[in-house]
Parts: sequence; C-alpha cells; structure tokens
Amino acid sequence: MKASKNWVWQPPAEAIDSLASVFSAHWTAAKSQRLDAFWPKATSWRTQLTTSPEAADSSGTLPAPHPC
Repeated sequence: MKASKNWVWQPPAEAIDSLASVFSAHWTAAKSQRLDAFWPKATSWRTQLTTSPEAADSSGTLPAPHPC
C-alpha cells in the first residue's frame, strides 16, 4: 500500500472522548468563575484620566515646549 501525502494521523475514538470530557469540565469550571476577580470594573478612559492621582496634581495645562 502506498502512503498518501495528505494522510493525517487521528487518535483513537477513546482518546478523543477523553479529551472532550476534560475540556468540557474545564470550560464549565471556567464559566462559573467571577470575571471581576480577575479584571476590575470597566470604566471610561476619560474617567480614569481625570481621577488618577497624577491628574489630581495637574494644573490642566500642557508643559512648556522643549527649548531645542
């Protein structure tokens, strides 16, 4: 029998079923996690710029241009 260049190895059906059950269990566990535990509440970029500690000390004016 001559080997074909388009042949792709496929694992046994039991291996595919095992992988599918593991991925399904991990996906279910991941979906049950609270997202805010990983990312803070979404805010507007404008709010973040005007309420940051750096903005509190700012006079609201741009710095002088560089002399060069």
